[in-house]
Amino acid sequence: CVGDSGQVSGLGVQCVITCRGKHAHSVGGLVGANSGLISRCYTEGSVSCGDWAEDVGGLVGSNTGTVSQCYTAANTSIGQRRSVGGLAGSNSGVIHQSYVATSGVSGARYSNLAGLAVINTGVLSQCYTAASVSGQLFSISAGLAQSDAGLIEHCYFLGPADGGGTDNGLGIALSGEQMTQADSFVGWDLYNVDVPTGTWVVREQGYPVLAWQTEA
Repeated sequence: CVGDSGQVSGLGVQCVITCRGKHAHSVGGLVGANSGLISRCYTEGSVSCGDWAEDVGGLVGSNTGTVSQCYTAANTSIGQRRSVGGLAGSNSGVIHQSYVATSGVSGARYSNLAGLAVINTGVLSQCYTAASVSGQLFSISAGLAQSDAGLIEHCYFLGPADGGGTDNGLGIALSGEQMTQADSFVGWDLYNVDVPTGTWVVREQGYPVLAWQTEA
């Protein structure tokens, strides 16, 4: 866990996390629970939990702090019931300028699944997810988030026609082709020749990455 005054920056993790048994809570590829600051970090690999697992995410399980300029390419999965998100299980803090690469979010029966964060009561800003989202019988999947009592602004997700989760009106659905076009990401701090300090880089025929990923 990262506490209120804790900070994690510039860390990459290749993770293979498997929770045995039931009722796991707050499990993430980087940290289980964050109430501090996580910046310029990433995870790859997999996070897998059993039945009744709650707040499971590719980067953090539950976030009440700040996640900034991070990404995950970790596949996330749970057994039946409860919740798993591509980046976070739940967010009541701030997730800003972060994304989920072309990974998979999956669950067994009665699961709650989302491409970015299942439950948002905080702020999601300038984020996107290209994750595929799939659940078994009686599961509920969402492209970006399942429920929102907070603020979502300038956030995008891979549309259901291209393997993303259901479009429930939270966030903006984009096709795979639109994901490769800078003009699709309205409201973003994009790097270009006129704004060389921009945060996001959209490369030709590629999905957006963070500018720090391209630094030598």
